[in-house]
Amino acid sequence: MKKLTLSLTALLLALWPAFAGAETPAFVPLNPAAVNKKLDAAATKLNSGKAGKEEIAAILQEVAGIEDDRQQTRQQYAEELASVQKKLNALGPAPEKDESEPAAIAKQRKEFAGKADGYKAQIAQMDLLAARIDEINGLILKIRNRRLLDNILVKQSSIFHPEEFWQSLTTFAGFVFELVKSPFSWYRGLPPEKEAAVNNNILTVIGVMAGALVAAFFLSRYIRSRLGYRAAVEHPDYSQKVRAGIAMFIVRGVIPAAVIGAFLFWLKGNGVVNTGSFGLLLHTANMVKIADFLAGMYPETIDRSLLLTGTLLHDMAKAQEFVFSQLGLATDYSIKGQLLGHLVMGAQDAAETAARLGVPEEKSVLLQHLILSHHGEPEFGAAVRPLCAEAELLSLIDAVDSRMEIYRETYDTMEPDTFSPRIFALEKKVFRHA
Repeated sequence: MKKLTLSLTALLLALWPAFAGAETPAFVPLNPAAVNKKLDAAATKLNSGKAGKEEIAAILQEVAGIEDDRQQTRQQYAEELASVQKKLNALGPAPEKDESEPAAIAKQRKEFAGKADGYKAQIAQMDLLAARIDEINGLILKIRNRRLLDNILVKQSSIFHPEEFWQSLTTFAGFVFELVKSPFSWYRGLPPEKEAAVNNNILTVIGVMAGALVAAFFLSRYIRSRLGYRAAVEHPDYSQKVRAGIAMFIVRGVIPAAVIGAFLFWLKGNGVVNTGSFGLLLHTANMVKIADFLAGMYPETIDRSLLLTGTLLHDMAKAQEFVFSQLGLATDYSIKGQLLGHLVMGAQDAAETAARLGVPEEKSVLLQHLILSHHGEPEFGAAVRPLCAEAELLSLIDAVDSRMEIYRETYDTMEPDTFSPRIFALEKKVFRHA
């Protein structure tokens, strides 16, 4: 319902000028003096050392908005300068000192030259603002890095301190309670068709999981005995150490991950698990497979690394969009999630991480564009429309996987050779063939 409301709101806002008969607002250039005043206030706040996390985030968002306006203003001035320059060129070269030209042409030349100088000065002002914005962003990055380091190096209270111990014990007890309760809460929240799937497969699930654990146990023991550390060897050589390290990585990392992953995918295939964070994981995995295939189909058009990175990160901020229980179950939308949404938050996180890693700005901006536009159209929640090939392909892949998931869920409730009721998300009814 919330997504529907947001979509309808976006649609109404997009159609508002047509309803109101309003014209496109005229371009309003950025006022350098007003902007410098805002940047001075932001710098003062940051340098004071008193800016909290939320205040820094607000400053970062304000500076991002200023940067967008600055780029638009500079582009406008550049276009105006180019237009005036064309007019000057049309008048021909200026006369030499001992030459003269008609008064009307001389007047126009002076007028156009004055306008050109004015536009050049305005462009220079915009470039100066860019330097100030970079300073503010650098200051924010410096503050965040310093605070992160302080958090890492700060000395924590001992867990054996009575207050800390009691708090830790209470928290752990609450976690255990939630852990024990979670299967029952999950079962009670299942729709009837999923509950039936669980009831029909519960013994098989237990058997498969037990079998997988037993197989993993004996496989781990075999690898450990053949390739792991040997107590009889007092001074193992380098190759033995490497072999043993690889063996322990397989035993403690690869095998448990493979067992859990295979089991979850088996549950997914049997209709027992298909929602929540696991559903998001599968959605992203499916999209990556499609993206990798299509990138190979269009190597001359698609930047494969950009497309795959955007695909992996397109929904990453959904973890911030919701409020989670101790077990990581989404219980509601967060305040930040409702105010910004996962597209904007994802783009912000990508920009901050790229800046921290030293990624070139042009690549960072492209990645942000993919995240902001992957819903395709503003009426579907996109912040901007896809404007490059990778963004276009990502939005199509997202739509394909989402629609196929709707078909899958709908087919689970249908008999062969029947039509469904009208599916709102698809804006039509669907047919399941035999």
